[in-house]
Amino acid sequence: MDETGYLNEKSKQFLFDLLSTPSPSGWETDIQKKWMAYVQTFADQVRTDAAGNVYGILNPDAKFKVLLAGHCDEIGFMVSRIDEQGYIYVSKLGGISPKPAIGMKVEILGSGKRVIGMIGANAEHHGGVKDDLQIEDLHIDTGAKSKEEIARFVKIGDPVVYKRDVELLLNDRISGRGLDNRTGAFIVAEVLRNVAQVSGIWSRKSHCSAK
Repeated sequence: MDETGYLNEKSKQFLFDLLSTPSPSGWETDIQKKWMAYVQTFADQVRTDAAGNVYGILNPDAKFKVLLAGHCDEIGFMVSRIDEQGYIYVSKLGGISPKPAIGMKVEILGSGKRVIGMIGANAEHHGGVKDDLQIEDLHIDTGAKSKEEIARFVKIGDPVVYKRDVELLLNDRISGRGLDNRTGAFIVAEVLRNVAQVSGIWSRKSHCSAK
């Protein structure tokens, strides 16, 4: 943020980049790399551990430690089966509700390629959407004509996320998916950046880098 309390353009672009990067639970590597690239320009240390956590560290030798934690994952779906017509069925990946999913565009992070699809349920003349809609009642239509065709790109266990762009609303509000988690990771990075700037760490690093 700048002195007015609003995001500067570089910070805003970083936030939008995080929000635009698919990061379903268990598949956070891409977004972690972007977080690390941003933080390593001002942190003393940036590292990961065997559990998949990423750390940005200032003044690692200090006796008094303060930990700021944020998530970078998002809820989504996981491919559970593909029928003979090429329709994809999913299970939950995190606490996601099936009710808002109908008609939503999704992106399947397939092993062969990323595939776009639409979530649907039974048509009205085939029973319509049930009051007690379950995740098993949903299917994804990618346009594939058969199981063999879609199986070239998608396999059981591939993650699926909503395909939504980040959008600015009135009064500088933001709309996007995964805001609750990834804004936490963003805030941690911005706190680190501001502390580094105030303490002079950033200016020292920039000076050394310039040489």
